[in-house]
Amino acid sequence: MGTPEFIFTQGSDVIRASDLPAGFAAVLSGHIHRGQRLSCGLRVPVFYPGSVERTSFAERHETKGYLVLRIRPGAAGGRVEGYDFHSLPARPMFRITVEASASVLRQRLAALPADAIVRVRVSGNATPSITSALLRELAPAGMNVDLAWERS
Repeated sequence: MGTPEFIFTQGSDVIRASDLPAGFAAVLSGHIHRGQRLSCGLRVPVFYPGSVERTSFAERHETKGYLVLRIRPGAAGGRVEGYDFHSLPARPMFRITVEASASVLRQRLAALPADAIVRVRVSGNATPSITSALLRELAPAGMNVDLAWERS
């Protein structure tokens, strides 16, 4: 999960490969937002299809969707012969930086898709005139906007 070199190895909630049950074609799991397929050294492959929607800016460029497994029936639960990933439309995510100006922010937000997820970073040394309340007023209905102040 996360970066390619990160692996859960310890902890009471970590399932060891030897704990995976026999008699199944695959183990399906969720909650991890980044899609993964694990098979090295496992009795059965483990599939994490990933979330169907972007929930973090770390997922900003990821294609979201779902998996359909092709399973050949047989002994011990069968065998996964392959799988197909079906992409789904996901809300676009944008990061914008603006000076502390409501008029500039209004223009920038109006230029984005109405269903976008936006992180607004306010720069400059101006008085903090952009607030969460102002963001809610300026953003189109359905747009998810959060606010971050640039550190000087």
